[in-house]
Amino acid sequence: MHLNKVVLIGTVVKDPQIRYAGAAQVPVTDVRVVVNRVWKSPKGEKREDAVFIDVVAWARSAETCVQYLKKGRMIGVEGRLTMDEWTAPDGKKNSRIRITSDRIIFLPQGEGRGQAAPEPDGSELEEMPASIPA
Repeated sequence: MHLNKVVLIGTVVKDPQIRYAGAAQVPVTDVRVVVNRVWKSPKGEKREDAVFIDVVAWARSAETCVQYLKKGRMIGVEGRLTMDEWTAPDGKKNSRIRITSDRIIFLPQGEGRGQAAPEPDGSELEEMPASIPA
């Protein structure tokens, strides 16, 4: 048995933009998120590590992300890892791993964190198709 499940909390790096995929023109957006890890070195020095992650959201979830998410907003993401592979115009093969979201949670904003944005009601966060419709 295999399990492909990702859960993370991070900060939106830039405002998401909507685009449309497939013949059905399903809304899709990429949400770039940074996740930080802070620790102390053996010498007691504070260290910080940042990982930037691309999250893809589909259908109504994509529309809600574009409407409510802004740079600096904290979100929770549940989803699965997916591999994108493509060939560039110069013939070079490329690939990347990203998260295809099953659920995106808009986290409450603390004082001085992110930008104030209206909160969606929970009904707007229902989830998207498992793949690009043809």
